[in-house]
Amino acid sequence: MRDIDKALKLYTMMADRCEKNGFSPHQAKVYREMVEFMRGCETAEEASVKIKNSKYYLAPGAAVLQDNLSAMEKACREINMPEAADVYKKKIEEIDADPKAMYETGYERTAGNIKTQYMETYNAFMIIYVIYMESRCRNIMSYRRSIVEMLNEEFKKLSRPSSDFTVLAKLPKFRELIPANDLGYARFTEAVPKLAANEPDYTENRRWLDDTFKQMKEIIKPEREAIRETGKGNIARTMQSAAIAVPGDSKTSVYTYTDEETSPMPVITFTPKKSG
Repeated sequence: MRDIDKALKLYTMMADRCEKNGFSPHQAKVYREMVEFMRGCETAEEASVKIKNSKYYLAPGAAVLQDNLSAMEKACREINMPEAADVYKKKIEEIDADPKAMYETGYERTAGNIKTQYMETYNAFMIIYVIYMESRCRNIMSYRRSIVEMLNEEFKKLSRPSSDFTVLAKLPKFRELIPANDLGYARFTEAVPKLAANEPDYTENRRWLDDTFKQMKEIIKPEREAIRETGKGNIARTMQSAAIAVPGDSKTSVYTYTDEETSPMPVITFTPKKSG
């Protein structure tokens, strides 16, 4: 078998292998084209010279890079990073137009910066949830200033695919990041913008108070009369105070009290409502 025949067979086998694995379409195309390009050459040396003076001299290496870029593009689209995917797609097209474009590597930095921004946004979104959970477990009035500062610091890190917390909160990818059921997630996304704006949010407090009140009413029903009698006895031993409450300079400051007066509590007579 002549050397040229061996070369043609080798490139044909390489094209077959690339087509079979399904991950190397650019390489398969190039090897198929090179088989046809070399056909008619009498020797492998003649084919080598012909290739060296054609676009196929750089084509195999460029095809390897294009297949790698295609894999990166696909991966970025699957993880919802379309801007990074577009960078890889553009580079593939540039190499199609001119194989020498494979030596320009600025695209790596561009794609890398985009992916870094996504990862920073994911991380900041999760930290915002941690801050929110901490705010549920602390004295909100004394802790509010640091909550606002921490939330707004993390808000600055939100960039891709949006810098708007409310927009990100609606995206499935960001929902997946938060270990809460749907109700808990809804409360989280509702409360955070208000906390960041330093606006009081008593929604959860109201829910808790309403639920607790209903539960307590059911619990004390059998003991209602006993509780009333106990209350009468306690009132007789209790003093009441009246004072002037002076607010501070801001809506979150502490009240001060002046001109306090103390006196016995009045005795209250409980009269049950008549039915019918």
